[in-house]
Amino acid sequence: MGDSAKISVNSAVAEPSLRDRKKHATRSAIAEAALELTLSLGFHNFTIEQLCEQVGVSRRTFFNYYASKEDAVLGWDGGEFPETLRAEFIARGPKEIGEHFSASLLEDLLWLFEKASELQPSVHRRTEKFIEAVVSDKNLLTRSLQNLEFLERGLREMIAERERVSPEHHGVQMLTLIIVSLARRATEESLEQGNPVDLAQVMRRYLCIAQEIFHNSVLKNEGQE
Repeated sequence: MGDSAKISVNSAVAEPSLRDRKKHATRSAIAEAALELTLSLGFHNFTIEQLCEQVGVSRRTFFNYYASKEDAVLGWDGGEFPETLRAEFIARGPKEIGEHFSASLLEDLLWLFEKASELQPSVHRRTEKFIEAVVSDKNLLTRSLQNLEFLERGLREMIAERERVSPEHHGVQMLTLIIVSLARRATEESLEQGNPVDLAQVMRRYLCIAQEIFHNSVLKNEGQE
């Protein structure tokens, strides 16, 4: 895979439609109410019905946005990147197949996580009260870390499509594993510190450390693909 020219990480993303903005507002309202109820009553002391009543939505509407009460508190909607971000991330890739991954791949992966974080409900951008809710309940803490694993398959497919290779490509699988692991560690760091952290910036720091290690430490490839 030949290297493509590096593309600015500040490229504009298509503005969401009115329908998308309304959906985002409803998703955020549910998440905010779930978080506030968790902080005021405790996670196990309110029901989905009470949450729906507070927001003014039906139970059916709730499940259109979140699979469980845990996911609502976490602002987790299934782990799929929005189509506008997915399309731009793929468009930033190489225009033809080459021998190596494109030069801008890591920068664009960090851009992807940064933009996806900005589209989360505002109360879930690693705010202090979000962290307080998560660390207060073991189920929420476990679920928060487990959710990152759901990203792996979709992210692997996106990288493969962008780089014009199979999702089973060993390099794609390894890179996806590294990125998801770093996202998990960045999340853990935020929870351990009890303060908000910039997910993309923490991931950048870890990636730079890994890049330096691999660059300076030589390992012989003995007949492996």
